[in-house]
Amino acid sequence: MNWDMVGALAEAAGALGVILTLIYLTVQIRQNSKLIDDNRKAVTAQSTRDVELFIANYTFEAARDPEIRKIVENMVAYDNGESIDDLQWYAMRNFMLSLALAIQSQWVNRETGIGFDESTTLQFRILRGLIEGNAAWRRLWEDEALTFPAGFREAVMSIEDAPVLDTDFFFKKDHPTTT
Repeated sequence: MNWDMVGALAEAAGALGVILTLIYLTVQIRQNSKLIDDNRKAVTAQSTRDVELFIANYTFEAARDPEIRKIVENMVAYDNGESIDDLQWYAMRNFMLSLALAIQSQWVNRETGIGFDESTTLQFRILRGLIEGNAAWRRLWEDEALTFPAGFREAVMSIEDAPVLDTDFFFKKDHPTTT
């Protein structure tokens, strides 16, 4: 057998090996990309469900828990110009901050490309309405300016069609919708 022929066959086999390797890697990359996309969608859905469940539980607890009802009553009093002590403010601050941080997590998801914009926008409208309509929320928003990223603050404050949600809003039977 001719050594030139053997060399040529070896080169052909090597080239075929490279081509097969490239095809294999292309298939693997496509499969991996699909898995990553599927995982991103699952994380997005789970994250949105988690925040919406938190807000639903937050609202439910506010309705049934006497301590949280007292916090809301203090918000109404504060909104009506009555003074509150430091302990009452601390309780209100933490109550409001937990909701604002949950909404901020939706903003983070949206900014990283994994959040649902419609859901996030609705939550921004509600938060903006609370800030505009309630003295306690306004104070929190001002006092905690450094707690929230500038982009989040800008996103919330850029909402123009937010309903004004004063604390009395939550006690009215007939009130405008926030959707």
